[in-house]
Amino acid sequence: MPPRVLILTPTLLHSRRAANPRAIRSERLTRGLAALGFEVDLASWWGGDGGPPRPEGARRIWANGAGNPLGGLEETPSRRPDRDPLDPWARELERQLATAPAAELPDLILAIAYPLGAIGAGARLSRRFGVPLVVDLGDPWAARDAAEATDRRRSLAAADALITTTPELATELGQLLRPGVPTLLAPAGGELRRRGAGRGPSAPPLFVHLGVINPGRVEPGPAFAELARRHRSGEIEFRSHTGGLHPALHELGHPHLEPLPHAEAIDLLAEASAALVLGNRNRAQLPSKAFEIACTETWALCVSEIADDPTAAVLAAGGHGVVTANDPVSIAAAVERILARERCGERPKPDPAQTWERRCEEIAALLAELS
Repeated sequence: MPPRVLILTPTLLHSRRAANPRAIRSERLTRGLAALGFEVDLASWWGGDGGPPRPEGARRIWANGAGNPLGGLEETPSRRPDRDPLDPWARELERQLATAPAAELPDLILAIAYPLGAIGAGARLSRRFGVPLVVDLGDPWAARDAAEATDRRRSLAAADALITTTPELATELGQLLRPGVPTLLAPAGGELRRRGAGRGPSAPPLFVHLGVINPGRVEPGPAFAELARRHRSGEIEFRSHTGGLHPALHELGHPHLEPLPHAEAIDLLAEASAALVLGNRNRAQLPSKAFEIACTETWALCVSEIADDPTAAVLAAGGHGVVTANDPVSIAAAVERILARERCGERPKPDPAQTWERRCEEIAALLAELS
């Protein structure tokens, strides 16, 4: 009989436009684990007023929101300091699971822990039904919060296995686990994509920056200035979907484009010659963008400030350029190398090791050991 896994997830993937890292992770894991023989149920504390979507491979779905099996609970979990914010949701899910036939109960619980209250919800269900709990901190924001929120980290003591993003986090968070509890590095993944043929032969090479600028990312000014200068000369087309007009772009009169939904950003990435990637100042951050680019035929220009930036390491392993953020000469030389490769028709090879399929195989092996 195939193992049954219950995935706790903050939100479900309603549409490509509404995608976010947590919804994408739960959808990819559901699809991938089902393809590998698991029976997968989903439980979400936000399902949407229109009813929850049904990801490919999902057997059953419990989701909060109007018209859903867990309807009637708080749309926003309680923030009372004397109880876990997801406790009412977990209690109702526990009650409904308790009425299910024994043959339909989960063999394992996988909690995508963002917010971290999901660990507490998973621990409650794990105790009630006597099944292992896998805490999934493979999302970069969840991993960051777990590293910083010491008062919530005690919940990791309930985990029977931990999934996280970087060796540094595995070492730090591993100190909070019971002896012998396994840890797996399984961050986000990407989908293998070949370069599209949408741009005509006379169109200049397209460089794109997709994402946001925040204090955790490196300063993009010198890279923006170089790309905007070449954009104005007609040598390239540079499009920046930053979520805010950076001064370096404003001073050069560069047009501001509104942030793209995740799915549209990935579509544009497959059309581009190169993507500008901002490294992180926090070694715990390993965003999905690095893996999505590694699975395409698009070159990456990664600007970084720290020698062991995990984002830069993923891209460097695929032959992409990594330069120091405040070094305009190196940035200009890296852009020139990308243009030379484009003129020769040289493209990076998508890396199958960074795909969601590979991540699901790794996670499935861990779950099989526990079930």
